[in-house]
Amino acid sequence: MNRALHNLLVLLVTTTALAISASAQQPCDKPCSQECGVPAYTGKDIDQKPRIHSKPEPKFSEAERNKYGRQFITLEALLCGSGKVTDVKVKDGVADGIDEKAVEAARLIKFTPGMKDGNPVSRFIILKYFIR
Repeated sequence: MNRALHNLLVLLVTTTALAISASAQQPCDKPCSQECGVPAYTGKDIDQKPRIHSKPEPKFSEAERNKYGRQFITLEALLCGSGKVTDVKVKDGVADGIDEKAVEAARLIKFTPGMKDGNPVSRFIILKYFIR
């Protein structure tokens, strides 16, 4: 009985410590992502900022370029520590169909995640797409 109680106490302390540790690693400056699962940091809180290697352009049709040309679509996205672009939201759009093409292009961005203490971390960024 005494050994079982001891094991239960060790399990409880370990579980509590892990829960506290996990909650301490969520320094999101915005609500943390449901898609990403890697803590998000602001630029000043990370050791190495993420590096974007390629930012594909949206595939706008000629008619869309003629109708909406010379306008910007502004998105907010999370460069997730896993290497995926997640949580893409339209901040300032033009029209539903064309905004979606910008979101699709944003999700194809290739990047190296930011780093903090030797671990990959996430960072929210603002993306602008110019319709030309």
